[in-house]
Amino acid sequence: MLVAFFAATSSTLVSCKDYDEEISAVNTRIDNLDEELSEDIAALETQLNTTKTQLQAAIDANEDAIAALAAEHDADVEALEAKIASNNQKIVDLTARVAVLESAMTEAQAAIKNLQDTKADKSALEAAIADAAATCCYSRSSLWRYQEAAGRRQGDHRCLQGC
Repeated sequence: MLVAFFAATSSTLVSCKDYDEEISAVNTRIDNLDEELSEDIAALETQLNTTKTQLQAAIDANEDAIAALAAEHDADVEALEAKIASNNQKIVDLTARVAVLESAMTEAQAAIKNLQDTKADKSALEAAIADAAATCCYSRSSLWRYQEAAGRRQGDHRCLQGC
């Protein structure tokens, strides 16, 4: 039994020593992995911070560009609104001018019609005057011939309107 005890103890001692080396090796590997992991985490944190800084700089630059574009846009909008107001006023002015011109055109058309009517009346009046003058000339001429024949008048056979 004693031999068995020593045999068991010696194998246990050898076994414990083997585990200690393995545990030590595992601990060393864990420590190495922990260091590598810490280094990787530090490198990733550095990259993350660099990326955050770069992104913030890009965001700031974009915000500045957006603000500049917004200011330019606001100026363009104001200029366009001023042009619209000016054009609206021009439309109002032109509409008033068109109304005045339409009124003048209506008056001119009425005057033209009146002149045309007057011309027709004038032509009819001239024809009536010519007829009356011819009748008058004929009557005077007849009267003068009668007077001449009666011995009361001599010579002047002229009539109105050059008869």
